[in-house]
Amino acid sequence: MGWLRNTVRERVMAWAEKRQGRDADPVVLARRRIYILPTRQGLVFGTLLFAMLLGSMNYSSSLGFILTFFLAALGFVAMHHTHRNLEGLEIGAGHAAPVFAGDEVVVPLFARNNASIIRGGIALDEGHETLEIADIHPGETVVMKLRLATVTRGWFRPRRFGLHTTYPFGLFRAWAWIRLDIACLVYPAPADPAGSPPPAATDSGSTELLAAGQEDFSGLRGYIAGDAPRHVAWRASARTDGELLVKDFRGGGVASRRFDWEMTQGEGDTEARLSRLTRWVMDARTNDENWALHLPGDAFALDSGEAHYQRCLQALALHELPASDNT
Repeated sequence: MGWLRNTVRERVMAWAEKRQGRDADPVVLARRRIYILPTRQGLVFGTLLFAMLLGSMNYSSSLGFILTFFLAALGFVAMHHTHRNLEGLEIGAGHAAPVFAGDEVVVPLFARNNASIIRGGIALDEGHETLEIADIHPGETVVMKLRLATVTRGWFRPRRFGLHTTYPFGLFRAWAWIRLDIACLVYPAPADPAGSPPPAATDSGSTELLAAGQEDFSGLRGYIAGDAPRHVAWRASARTDGELLVKDFRGGGVASRRFDWEMTQGEGDTEARLSRLTRWVMDARTNDENWALHLPGDAFALDSGEAHYQRCLQALALHELPASDNT
């Protein structure tokens, strides 16, 4: 029976999505898009009313009729209030911070009550799971967190989420499916730290550097075997008696690294290679190092800092994905 229930649910959701389309952000829940059915308690309540009606008819009990119709009217009032609890509610989505594949995306949702009544027991659903329940007072905006699991890198766009309520008596369940234009960038899952990164070169002028312009010139010194020829001060050396002078740079010992696609040939498939590069970029950022990243068709010069870090991770996340998935 479980598979039948899931199949029916998916078909109904597909019909509702075709009927509603993609929602604007923010969206105000209109009456025609709110669905309502009795809960189990509501079905029991209705069965009880039917039994009371039969008993009242059988015994011609006026008090029985009065009680039955009073409870039936109470049920209709409860149905009206349950439906109205969602009607007119304004829902908007906030920015979802990028995550790594396998981590949980957290999308902040802003539920605003523009009515003069309290909206009690507003529940946020993801699939069959209720994530959280909130009461929203008149004029109040409540932040609810939509938590979604990720599997692969790239742009993550959830299909839909739901809101429901059984307020005030739990006899009816009113719900609405919402599909906002939500997108979150998912980075490749970083590989384990076991893989050694490429050798580092310090910005001291004594070894070959990855890029020029990253060091502070501090003076001249005598040539030492192994110094890069481009650091030789040829004009100053011409004024000496055959002694080579080298430009001395002091960069605070900041390491510089070059992360190249070809360095990951032994890692396996494309995803494994991207995971290894992601790990190297993360480690370089953690260690306050400078790094350059070279991918097929994309390259980032030697740099550091949060902006460079985000650019590199985005390039890794979108590498070789279809153009339609990169927007």
